[in-house]
Amino acid sequence: MSPIREVCLSLTELDGLIQALEEKHGVLTADFLLDADLRSRLPEDDVFQWEAFLAHKRELERNQETLRTAYLSNVTQAPSENASTKAEQNLALAA
Repeated sequence: MSPIREVCLSLTELDGLIQALEEKHGVLTADFLLDADLRSRLPEDDVFQWEAFLAHKRELERNQETLRTAYLSNVTQAPSENASTKAEQNLALAA
């Protein structure tokens, strides 16, 4: 029995692996998820991998969205050019 190892993949790598499984079995992921009979006809190792890849992808997407939301909540808007132009105009009028 081979030792278990943990591998962290990027979204791009996961998409490639999922696409390879789709091409190998001629089945779209949506059909794989919806059709239990189809899954029962596929090799158990491929089903396990496919489900693991999809779960990993969902988790990465969830983390990415959380990070994006946190980042955007901390971003401040730069002052618009109109505001600085208006201040310059007021200074010019005062002179």
